[in-house]
Amino acid sequence: MAYFRNFAVVGAGGLGSFIVHELLKQKVLGKVGEVTILSRTITGLDRFASQGAKLVPLDYDNVNPLKTVLKGTDVIISTVAKPAIPMQDILARVAKDSGVKLFVPSEFGMPTLGGTTGLWGLKNAHRLALEQMGVPYTIFFTGGFTDASFGTDLGFDFPNARVHLAGSGNNLVSFTSRVDIARYVIYVLISLPPSALENAVLRIEGERATHVDALQQYETATGKKLDITCESVDSLRATLLKNPMNFRAALFLSFEAGNGLVGKPEELTNDLYPDWNPQSILDVLLSEDNNVRT
Repeated sequence: MAYFRNFAVVGAGGLGSFIVHELLKQKVLGKVGEVTILSRTITGLDRFASQGAKLVPLDYDNVNPLKTVLKGTDVIISTVAKPAIPMQDILARVAKDSGVKLFVPSEFGMPTLGGTTGLWGLKNAHRLALEQMGVPYTIFFTGGFTDASFGTDLGFDFPNARVHLAGSGNNLVSFTSRVDIARYVIYVLISLPPSALENAVLRIEGERATHVDALQQYETATGKKLDITCESVDSLRATLLKNPMNFRAALFLSFEAGNGLVGKPEELTNDLYPDWNPQSILDVLLSEDNNVRT
């Protein structure tokens, strides 16, 4: 039986679209009831509406009207980006007043527990706010998105066999594809009892590997020789000093500091979904390679 049946997803772009897609798959199977999408703009979301999702415009500056909309909702899953993280506090209060049973905040990355600065600080502050409000939550630490972590914006140009690696590339990092994150998140939310989810921190990864190892696996599997150059740690630090909002520099410096893993191997909760079988990094890279060719 599904303990939670009715879901609202805040934000349907990026990871949110994968989560909505998985919810609608489970809806067809009868394991999920209502699926509501709360988004600043519902333009372009018709494909979800045609599959049975309810679309509700969301004003980040005034979420109080959602009290009526959220009546009967069991779980809210938030996938908002950094600028909207503080808004989650207000949304959680409205959710509590509406009878929502579980709040899944927008984490889905590296661990933020105890964070005090930047995005990590914002997310940790929200978790503490949930505890103060008495709103049950489930946090998912998933590592980097495999299908978004090896793109040209981060220095990986596989079609042209060129890689500009930030840092040494020798630090272990947790990776999970967004498809697999969505599958895992929805499986545990509809399969586990509320007592196993309330104020739980779940740590998952499709694979942990260094960037150097991932690139070597790709070269072996494809027979391609990549032209790999490296940007020094000092250069990354200088970039971040000049522009504190530079995502690439901040991300890879955090890896260099040893902050690329979701937890120790014994802390992983992959086994809560016995048939999960997530994609490896190479699976994702080869799949994207084939998509480029076709």
